[in-house]
Amino acid sequence: MAKEGYRFVKTLIIMTILGLLGASFWVDYQQMGRITLFDWLKRVDYEARAREIDSAIDERLFELGVGLKDIVERYGEEKKGKIAWTYTTKRVKVSPKEPLERYEEAVSQAVKREGGRVIEVKKGEVKGKKISSLKIGIREIPIQRLILEQPRARVAIIIDDLGMGGGATRELLTLDRPLNFSILPFLPHSKDTALEAKKKGFLVMLHLPMEPKGYPAPDKNPGKGAIFMNTSREEIAEIIAQDLSDIPYVQGINNHMGSRLTEDEEIMNLVLKELKERDLFFLDSKTSLESIAYREAKRLGLKCGKRDVFLDNEIDLDYIKGQIQLLAKIALKEGRAIGIGHAHSLTIRALRESIPGLEDRGIEFVLVSELLE
Repeated sequence: MAKEGYRFVKTLIIMTILGLLGASFWVDYQQMGRITLFDWLKRVDYEARAREIDSAIDERLFELGVGLKDIVERYGEEKKGKIAWTYTTKRVKVSPKEPLERYEEAVSQAVKREGGRVIEVKKGEVKGKKISSLKIGIREIPIQRLILEQPRARVAIIIDDLGMGGGATRELLTLDRPLNFSILPFLPHSKDTALEAKKKGFLVMLHLPMEPKGYPAPDKNPGKGAIFMNTSREEIAEIIAQDLSDIPYVQGINNHMGSRLTEDEEIMNLVLKELKERDLFFLDSKTSLESIAYREAKRLGLKCGKRDVFLDNEIDLDYIKGQIQLLAKIALKEGRAIGIGHAHSLTIRALRESIPGLEDRGIEFVLVSELLE
């Protein structure tokens, strides 16, 4: 009787151990896809398997639009113990067009298909970017840290040529999204427009008049407070000071007209150095495709940016809405985009009707100061 009890206990222990082993292998199979008991027992070439997994990840991400140019950083670290392998760290920029979870799922599927496993996932946000950090391994050996970086899709709308007041300006002030008011100096309502914009929480800019191509034709006059090709350095400093004195709360400037002046490296450097001394940012309106202003601003160390889309070169509702959609497309691809429009009733209507749908797509409207480089 005692022997039978002993055999029963022994059998129970053996069955328990086998059950636990079976459960363990089943869990690993579920997590690792094609791993079998034979795979588990045989010797693994970790280097070769790691390369296969990495290639599978790249292939799956490529299907989601992530290419070689989106690999921000990649380096390997040799690991040694009972086995030797290379632990790879890779940072990849992904588009905000898709939820970050979709990229995570795609990576997990690729890893599982090649017999690996996602050991750990950590999430966070750093400097306006969503971060997903995946530790990937073979069995219990970590072989890669894959960091997915997804910038938020952010859009800044600058409204140019303000300062005349009127109903359109008042209507803009009722919009409950961040806007950037770029105000021309020495107009009847330049100062009070800046005061109202500041009160609303909008960002105030000086719309600095600059010489365009075709000047001095009547329709090419940039107006009072302008900088011309023949303006001396001393006059540049004085003009900028006078323009700024007319508009309170200015944080930065963009050019009004200026298609000729922004192409000239020498005079633009004079202008930009004056702005740098005043700790103002510069945004290139890109009124000329040959403008060097943004490039020079970066070289001089100014906070700067450039216009991506003009919203209302044509005063037509469908056209303006199309330009807003183009702006959104850029933001979803690059993470940010800057649009310039004007105080036209159709521009305001297009913004009102378009903004909710863009926000539903994950686009956030921000002050332009958040998008500067």
